[in-house]
Amino acid sequence: MSRLLRSAAYGVLSWHDGLTGWRTSRRAFRTLLAASPDEVTEQAQRKLIQLLQHAYQTVPYYRETWNRLGFAPGATTTAADLIGLPLLTRDVIQQQLARLTSEAFAPDHLDIDCTSGTTGSRTSFYRDRGCRVARIGRQWGILEHCGYRPGDRRGMIWGVADDLPRRRGALTPRTRFRRFARANESIYCRVMSRHDMLDYHGRLRSFRPAVLYGYPNAIEQFARFIQRERLAPIEVKRIFCTAEQLHETQRELFQEVFGGVVFNLYCSREHGCAGFECRTHRGLHIDAGSVLVEVLNNGVPAARGESGEIVITDLLNYGMPLVRHATGDLGTVALEPCACGCSLPLIARFDGRESDILYRPDGSVVAGVLLSHLFMGHSSIHLAQFIQEDITSLDVYLVAEGGGPPDLRNAVVQESRSVMGPDVDIRVHFVADIPRNPRSGKFQQVVRKVKHPARARVS
Repeated sequence: MSRLLRSAAYGVLSWHDGLTGWRTSRRAFRTLLAASPDEVTEQAQRKLIQLLQHAYQTVPYYRETWNRLGFAPGATTTAADLIGLPLLTRDVIQQQLARLTSEAFAPDHLDIDCTSGTTGSRTSFYRDRGCRVARIGRQWGILEHCGYRPGDRRGMIWGVADDLPRRRGALTPRTRFRRFARANESIYCRVMSRHDMLDYHGRLRSFRPAVLYGYPNAIEQFARFIQRERLAPIEVKRIFCTAEQLHETQRELFQEVFGGVVFNLYCSREHGCAGFECRTHRGLHIDAGSVLVEVLNNGVPAARGESGEIVITDLLNYGMPLVRHATGDLGTVALEPCACGCSLPLIARFDGRESDILYRPDGSVVAGVLLSHLFMGHSSIHLAQFIQEDITSLDVYLVAEGGGPPDLRNAVVQESRSVMGPDVDIRVHFVADIPRNPRSGKFQQVVRKVKHPARARVS
């Protein structure tokens, strides 16, 4: 009964906030989820043509850029025709913000948002109101497919303050209703002190959430805190991880501590929930009604089983179309369709961000995640961060139990050199804590401050 009341209240709140229509988009997602491969391709093709023609007709940047290239989208344009078009980088968005905005929308019909700024700087962009409503509906379709329904109580571990309710001040009837409808109990994870986590643990025990939702590194910090403090368990049915790369060791930890099934989501401020795990947990299905995803290796489509940069064309945002947006994320193309029978495109895994790549002295590159995997056997290490100032050295910051065993420093140096190379200067620093990104609240495991002298393959 409580869930149904909260679900009904959420519908009222959506109406009050001008977000009616999200259920229509949820139904559209459900229909696509059950569609055949040909039907999925046909719908994605139709949406792509509509978006490209709108961008060409109403967005000065695309019209001028594509005219110079001799490209004019038509009724037979396909995704393959996009290969010759330039990528939309963060720098281009920052420099051409006004010229990337559609002339078909009045300024007061657009909402401004910003990227999380995890890589160092925030990028502003616009979306139209219809896009916002469609994203909410399609995300609810995805979440319901994974077993999370409107009205379910949710524990939220999040790092964007604007997304969270203010906890200070008197609760008015309006704010009480809003909290009831949203069914969230949250913690701001940019800084999670012992006091913060004890308070949040107590609130969750009283709240009894069905779902835990947030950044995997922050959820890991909370899970290990519960274990370390021998606190009473928090049991949920589902754990949803987003905004950061989810490691399989984290999945195992979450299932052990919270008891629920873990689902990985691929979401961003710019594109909403673009990808999701199904019940097989063997890759990320792409919502082809929301985005077109390319995986590129040196500018051309990556082969099956090959990792490359994820480039997204947004099919919902007509206010500021993002065509071939270079996300900076890395993913691996699936070798075969998913065993669940879903016809949506499949990415085998999310491989982190291009900024997570480190460089060896010889110019070759290595995925930073390989370093963190090396330390899985060291139970005394609670947190690790790798900072590369130049290609001849690497600083490793560790939060370790008791300040770190005497032999841990040498072990970290040797294991790091096994990946980075024998000539790299490895400097190990034992610290009390590692701060999160002040803008996004995300934990940056790899911070690269050196530019690559030349492109090379990823190890």
